[in-house]
Amino acid sequence: ASAGTGKTYTIALLFLRLLLEQELAVDEILVVTFTDAAVEELRGRIRQRIRDAVDVLEGGGPNDPLLHALLDKAGRNERTKVLLNDALTRMDEAAVRTIHSFCRRMLQEHAVESGAPFEMELIDSETVLRTRIIEDFWRQRFYPAGESEAAWVQAQWQEPAALLAALGGHLEREDVECLPQISQEEQARLAIESARLFEEVRQQWRQHGKDIAALLRESKKLSRDNKKGYGLERLDSALAQMDTLAEAAEPPWLLGKELELFTSSKILHPDSLKKSSKEAPPEHPFFDLFEQFQQTQEKLLNSRKIALLVEARDELRQELARRKQEQNQLGFDDLQTLLAKGLEGGELARRIARRLPVILVDEFQDT
Repeated sequence: ASAGTGKTYTIALLFLRLLLEQELAVDEILVVTFTDAAVEELRGRIRQRIRDAVDVLEGGGPNDPLLHALLDKAGRNERTKVLLNDALTRMDEAAVRTIHSFCRRMLQEHAVESGAPFEMELIDSETVLRTRIIEDFWRQRFYPAGESEAAWVQAQWQEPAALLAALGGHLEREDVECLPQISQEEQARLAIESARLFEEVRQQWRQHGKDIAALLRESKKLSRDNKKGYGLERLDSALAQMDTLAEAAEPPWLLGKELELFTSSKILHPDSLKKSSKEAPPEHPFFDLFEQFQQTQEKLLNSRKIALLVEARDELRQELARRKQEQNQLGFDDLQTLLAKGLEGGELARRIARRLPVILVDEFQDT
């Protein structure tokens, strides 16, 4: 329900009905909202509603038809007045809580059933702890890497903070899977295929590099735009990169942007061609070969990136849990996760249900 439609009014009236019709104590009715400020406001509104009911019984109070009808049904007698005054006296004990404070209270009261630590330190933010873990992962995983792999890693994330950000906000969701799932066998297959194509590229360039360069330089069909087409400055850069690539001992982790000029799809792209020229675009088997290598290499590097993200996520989860357990620390999300797991057995759920037979949730659409 939108703001101003009476959610808090309704909750306060329901609370009053539960006190009078069910004769529940104020600490048997759980009212859940989202922020500490909302808790205090809601507690104050409920207290005021009870105070209004007492005032009506004493001949004053607001002219609220629903409140009057409720008191008529309950009976305007001494028993009703006792119930209301008792509730007012005990209002500081009322179970009006945020989701996290409710979870924390239940974990503390039922530590054995929930598996929560008996003494816990609630940390407001896990940011520092997560940052340290990712920094450790970065050092252990990437410092021993070769120059080519290290350059690729830095191109992807630049620094540990960027890698942590790339993991997104789903770290607590154990049911979230990374798609597509990449197996080690698939990575190995792609690596073998990429290495095979890379060797063919090297051989073809050594044999036909000069002819290919001449084709691209002399074609009248290719646009000489230096940003989108085959401008000579850009083409010279591409040729130099291809010479370097042909001398490499293994496929590089990063391919220069200008190397796309050697792919068939780039040659045939509308941005690469002069509309005024009726000459055919340049053709050579090398263009198809290099495009096949480039696509295979991109698939391989994408699979490596996915595998690294999953590896980093798993390491962060495991190390985060280990370090917090060592120090008896819990984060806000842990409160919900631990309580949810504790409820699965059934016994804890039954105990909480006996302790809190009624739960009223404010603004639950926000979940």
